[in-house]
Amino acid sequence: MANRYRRGFSALCVIAGFAVIAGCAQTQPRKAPAPTPLEPVGRIRTPEGWVQERNAYHQLLASRDGYFVQTIFVGARINSDAFPAIKKSAEPGMLPSQLAELQIANVKTASGEKLEVVEDEPAELGDLSGYRLQFRSFDGRGLEFRTIVYGAADERYIYRMSYNAPMLYFFDRDLPAFEAMVKSFQRGPIPPGESGWAIVSLDLIPTEKDKEKEKKK
Repeated sequence: MANRYRRGFSALCVIAGFAVIAGCAQTQPRKAPAPTPLEPVGRIRTPEGWVQERNAYHQLLASRDGYFVQTIFVGARINSDAFPAIKKSAEPGMLPSQLAELQIANVKTASGEKLEVVEDEPAELGDLSGYRLQFRSFDGRGLEFRTIVYGAADERYIYRMSYNAPMLYFFDRDLPAFEAMVKSFQRGPIPPGESGWAIVSLDLIPTEKDKEKEKKK
């Protein structure tokens, strides 16, 4: 099953706009070999019972049945590096519709996949006005995948949360868990004494050397 869903996971990496656009992962997400401190910029409550971990770029990943079946990505970037494939920033004061247009352009520039935008609508992410996009793609066997991307920006960061799964059974089953997680999002670090939260960390920006390593994998 993992091999069949591998391409859907790869497409999500591009759609989310996080980390290494040239190939977020072709295997299960790797942990950083030499962990560096997280930079908390927000917090969420992840779905109960889902496995979660950090990749090498501090993004939070979660899955119920395995990363090639369904995957949630959560991360944040500084506004100046919000859309690296098109070298565009998330400028303070941008409308959600403008951010959504940049997100779509970033995806189309970065991806070699045939991706279709099937939904583009305003949405709330915590106390921020943002966007909700839905993409459709197909693997080599014709299996349909759907990806939901939420995004919103404040004066410093753009926050994004993505969910990817095959339409066959998994997407509809696990979508409510993802939507509940999105609704739990709050900006800022976890308050002292509170439990049950997962940190939304600022992404580590990959260097050119990092990108070259990923291309060779």
